Amino acid sequence: MIRGIAGGLRDSFDKAYEIAKTTIETEREKAKENFNIINGKLKNVNITEENPPSPEDLELFDEWGSNAYTIDSSAEALLALEEMRLVFMYKSLEIAIKEMITAAFHGVDPKEMYKWEIVKNHLKTNGINIGELPGYSETNALRIINNNVKHSRELTEDSKKCLLYWKNENEFTECNLKRFCEIVKGKVLQFLESLGEAIIKAAYDFDDAKLEAMASNIHEKLSREQASELIEKLKAKFNLEWDYR
Repeated sequence: MIRGIAGGLRDSFDKAYEIAKTTIETEREKAKENFNIINGKLKNVNITEENPPSPEDLELFDEWGSNAYTIDSSAEALLALEEMRLVFMYKSLEIAIKEMITAAFHGVDPKEMYKWEIVKNHLKTNGINIGELPGYSETNALRIINNNVKHSRELTEDSKKCLLYWKNENEFTECNLKRFCEIVKGKVLQFLESLGEAIIKAAYDFDDAKLEAMASNIHEKLSREQASELIEKLKAKFNLEWDYR
């Protein structure tokens, strides 16, 4: 289950992203073409006090303004689309991490697993230092940029420092956000897969040292009679027979 969760970020947004991007770009190119055609026609329009604009001229001006607006607004729409893509990527990462942790460890409050420092501390108590996992730098950069994008289009100092890519950038654009998503996605996937393996090892890999620690912990808490009862219950759970005397 955990490997399935860690196998990749949700890509359900990708199809919608591609469709929306293609639609906006197609409309923009069509508007540019119409804008240039109308510009050519308007060069032949000579408006004076003696020669007021005809209804056809006014229609041309209206079409000119409409196409100019489409060209300008499409740039804003494409930037917003890249912002949505980045935010969705990070949200998918958050969900995957939460699902892996709650599936592997008991007593975890899912509502707390969206807080980065709490996630880091919880994993650290289970022997997992996420800062040492492959792809952590890019994943942490995604987290920082996600927080920045949701509040401002100007890069904060933290954003500029989070990854060399952003060092000389001052504001988010369609191009730099698109390129950033392309750069980090593979690394974020690598991070998730590595985290999944680390969680599996921490939660389910009971080597001699871990079993000895568990036995010592139980020994400190249970009486001989309670230990005997626990062994009987374990035998029943695993449908095993052994002589523990």
